[in-house]
Amino acid sequence: MTSFDLLSSWVRAFFALWALLLCLTNIGNGLFAFVKKRYGFCAISAVLFAPVYFMWQVIFDFSLSGKVEKIAGISAKMCATPWVFWLIAFLLLTAASILLLVRNVRYDRTFITPGAIKLFLDGIPCGVCCWS
Repeated sequence: MTSFDLLSSWVRAFFALWALLLCLTNIGNGLFAFVKKRYGFCAISAVLFAPVYFMWQVIFDFSLSGKVEKIAGISAKMCATPWVFWLIAFLLLTAASILLLVRNVRYDRTFITPGAIKLFLDGIPCGVCCWS
């Protein structure tokens, strides 16, 4: 089975782009969950972000292997694994990130949150007075 380091540079660049997009998706998921005060989803997003960022750093480290004298040992071991494991890991992380994004959006649309109340009150034409 072909290891990840024997793949063409275009395929490795595709995996790097995929990792970068997953990193941005998880950052967006975390920020969206933080704004909605869903700190559990924010933590899940951080947990999903960590392995994707690590894999992106491994790909980046391997891409610099010809320009520096030695790459990190963990990067060399990770790149020696078969590319199918990389593909499976990326597919699982993508599915989890998309599922989290769907859950975030569904929560925002189905539950009454302080942000939803503010959005409604800003849209009505008359004034509202609140007093406690």
